[in-house]
Amino acid sequence: MKVGPAVLLLDLTNHCNFRCEFCFQHGDLTARKGVMDTDLALRVIDQSVDAGIATEVATSVFGEALMHPEFFRIADHAVKRGLTVSVNTKGGTLDTETARRLFDVGVHTLIISLNTPDEKSWQVNHGPPGLDFAGHLRRIEQTLEQKVASGARTHVYLYAMNTHFSRPRGLAFIEDHATALKVLSEWREVCAGIASRHGKPLPPSLEQLAGGEDLVKRKWPVDQGVVLLPGIELVFKEGHMWGNRMLEPGLEVVPATRGFCPLPWVQVVVQWNGDCSICCLDYNRDFVVGNVRDMTVAEVFHGPALQQVRARMAAGHIDHPMCQACLGAVRDKATGEIVRRATASKLDRVLASVEKYGVSRSLSYLWRFVKEKGPGVSTFFNR
Repeated sequence: MKVGPAVLLLDLTNHCNFRCEFCFQHGDLTARKGVMDTDLALRVIDQSVDAGIATEVATSVFGEALMHPEFFRIADHAVKRGLTVSVNTKGGTLDTETARRLFDVGVHTLIISLNTPDEKSWQVNHGPPGLDFAGHLRRIEQTLEQKVASGARTHVYLYAMNTHFSRPRGLAFIEDHATALKVLSEWREVCAGIASRHGKPLPPSLEQLAGGEDLVKRKWPVDQGVVLLPGIELVFKEGHMWGNRMLEPGLEVVPATRGFCPLPWVQVVVQWNGDCSICCLDYNRDFVVGNVRDMTVAEVFHGPALQQVRARMAAGHIDHPMCQACLGAVRDKATGEIVRRATASKLDRVLASVEKYGVSRSLSYLWRFVKEKGPGVSTFFNR
């Protein structure tokens, strides 16, 4: 499998002003917290571009990137170096001025993790003092309004957590089509109001937006949601199990020792202290392959430690416990029944997709994926 071009995952900080119960920030994060030195962040960006390793940078990995005191300086530098910049925020740091600066600096993708759809479920977020559900919604709405008013090209995704297939730590939010349709209706109304105030075309009808599909059983890739307004999409994102470490009570992992994962070929994960991990799920820095404080990004990405990982995975070996758990199956402790199959191979992933979404929907998604990716589809499928 070809190495790169990679996504640079630049963990500017692992601090977060939320302690969501469905996230590792709620009790599972044991790695020391900190903020990346700005000069280090700028140097990593320069080295990644100069070596031709990365074409895009994600600034939110294990924390709230907007809490970094020089976030906008770093983002501006990345944009000027030609990188596509994305930001994932919980939304607690958003306001009209922050949104304006995000759009002005040229952030390409802004993901706002709404996650919990109503005031009752909001309680599990454990947000910053003084921020309630209504206040959270206002911040998000102000951001959407600023985007429309400014005509910014930034693409904004609202993530609402779909727990139909997986419930992180057993938590349930959007379980069925009716609940998803209600959430879609509410955000359609918000966007209709914004469009009306700025003389823009209104969103399509609710029926047109839903498209006749069961919204919780639809496959939702990161770059596809329900388009509410141009550049604003709502995604019913499947609940994230963080490598099978946020399982429902009563379930356990059956580790995989054989299989394959493409991430070591297509990611560079640089944590706030300079440690480089092989994976965007390594929040406790359990699988470190170098440090950019005393190595260049190229020395890490093409270095012997990561090359060894790739060689073993290319031969079908899964050695590290974190990877074994992530790619493993999940079973019921009481009955021993496998409730989620392993995803350690291409065939496993295809079968898992068919089980969840059905044959017709899975084939439709695969065909759309191939058409969109074109020749680059081999990067995903080839070992």
